Amino acid sequence: MIVQADDASYLVEELPLLTHLSLTGGIAGTLHGGRLDLQSESLEVIDISNSAKGLTFERLECPSLRELRCSELGGYGNGLVPRDPTCTGSGDWWWERPGPGVCDQPCKFTRSRWGQQSDSPLIDLPEQCVVYWSGSNFGGNQEEIRATSTTTYGELYDCTGPLQV
Repeated sequence: MIVQADDASYLVEELPLLTHLSLTGGIAGTLHGGRLDLQSESLEVIDISNSAKGLTFERLECPSLRELRCSELGGYGNGLVPRDPTCTGSGDWWWERPGPGVCDQPCKFTRSRWGQQSDSPLIDLPEQCVVYWSGSNFGGNQEEIRATSTTTYGELYDCTGPLQV
């Protein structure tokens, strides 16, 4: 079955007791660059780690969400990314450790759209939700990276392995 982002949103609406959603598809798939608009009281886990590059969220209103799995944290990833805390929108803030005013701030998330973050809306996640990235060039780390809305930018930058949340 060929699924587009709108189809996934419709599926979530039609299955009000759905707790796990997993979407797969390669870079040439119909989900490439798509935006999911998800609203669900029951959805607990979303896994798009094996889905198309650039698949992201227009809206994510899932109060029961406890796990969001994305592909790599970088220009070839999908899902959500930490919002550029410098608000420059340059998309390359992680190559140098954030300054003291930024390191202590909790992470805020936005859709994956590197280089144009300054106008992307924030995506609020439930406090219990952990965002996982399958690996990345972020800080040279190839291991799984994770963050929550209480993880600071300094903790995210300094990770040498999975963060302890």
